Amino acid sequence: DLEKIHKRMLITKYIIDLINIMETTIMAEALRTNDLKGMVDSFNSLSDETKLGLIKNLGCQAKSQFKAKKYKEAKELYFQIYLVRQSPKDITNYALCMIHCKEYKKAVDFLQENPATTPKYYFLLAKALAHESKTMEALEILTPLVEKYPDDPSIQKYYKTCMEAKNQ
Repeated sequence: DLEKIHKRMLITKYIIDLINIMETTIMAEALRTNDLKGMVDSFNSLSDETKLGLIKNLGCQAKSQFKAKKYKEAKELYFQIYLVRQSPKDITNYALCMIHCKEYKKAVDFLQENPATTPKYYFLLAKALAHESKTMEALEILTPLVEKYPDDPSIQKYYKTCMEAKNQ
């Protein structure tokens, strides 16, 4: 009996993995063809269990691509996750990939359209603004961050860069 139960569990896991692969393929094709409605419809048609499995699967793939410095690929995966969950972490992961892809204007627009209240969100918005030569806007965001996080080298670096740009 235990052997049969174990075998059923393995088969069930295999089927769920296949569904996740199929859904990822459908969504990747929708993303490739810029069919956002198709992606949203595809996500919305999934069960909650499948969505969670898919998010986990996509998250692992995205992290792997990001660590390999394949930011375009990671960006596409993080966007798929964002479509499902839209958490502050999903917003910042997607925006960070845009910044690494030097898509600063898109990052600014995306972040402004999807506000969050995390320090990472504000830092990324300031960073993208700085790259867009919007120094004063970046400084407005960075100044409170510098005061709140004086030991964060990334915040300090961008604040210093913006201050130098402002004074030129």
